[in-house]
Amino acid sequence: MKYHHIVFGSAATGTLNYSFSYDPHIKGNIYTLLDDLSVGPTEELQSLEEQQNRQEWWRAIYLAEGDNKSTEYMNDAPVLEQIKELLEQGEVLHCWVGNIAYDDLGLLRLFTFLKDFYEQIHVVKLQDRKFLAKYGLVKPETIGEMPSEYMSQLLKYTKQLNKAEVQVLVNQWTAISSLHEDGVRVKNKEGRYESKPINYHDQELMKALKIDMAFGTDIVNSVYAITHVNKSFLNWRLKQIIVENELAFKGELKSARDYAVSFTTKSTSYSKFDPNTAFDK
Repeated sequence: MKYHHIVFGSAATGTLNYSFSYDPHIKGNIYTLLDDLSVGPTEELQSLEEQQNRQEWWRAIYLAEGDNKSTEYMNDAPVLEQIKELLEQGEVLHCWVGNIAYDDLGLLRLFTFLKDFYEQIHVVKLQDRKFLAKYGLVKPETIGEMPSEYMSQLLKYTKQLNKAEVQVLVNQWTAISSLHEDGVRVKNKEGRYESKPINYHDQELMKALKIDMAFGTDIVNSVYAITHVNKSFLNWRLKQIIVENELAFKGELKSARDYAVSFTTKSTSYSKFDPNTAFDK
């Protein structure tokens, strides 16, 4: 059997690629969807052609970090087109899905755009269980956290969705993508995604500011471990918090590694970062 794989995020790509050394029989092409759909505008994603608004939103965030390259990789449209071409050729693809919003929402969009080929997309879902890794027992939430030596074992949980199940996914994505007034999507207790304000994760960022002059990377990484939300987005929100609350900081408010922030207020340095101009196109 010839394998083609779909994953969400670069960490999942690395884990799956490394797993091929343990199980060469599943080796195949990996198609990575990088866009974190749990944040940012989604009203312009009704078709593969309508991506510009979201691309501009990501571009502003990355440019404010001094990064003018990463935004090129956040556009999933070309990858989705490659996947579609394979499906048109009759190929079967395995889509590896973790237990986070990044993967959930990516899966909804995937089936919405490619619903005519649903029988050829087999879903490999991460199970709610522990694995014995080299460094002890782990309970991964994402494919990227999965011990590579156990990846092929997940294939026994592969599921081929029926038409009714796919339609449920399509309906969910249609509802979610229409929630464009706010900028964050989170799962509620009932397991459904709902819209939250763009500053929804700010409370976690503030909680992470526990010591005076904490490095931006430490704050962002600690909140990422809880939320699994794109780190550049979290860094943008942290910079907004610094400016709006006039928190003292050292360094430049660019990438998270470029500054440290204090919980003391009335900074004289915050003028280095103007939220009204930093995101100009």
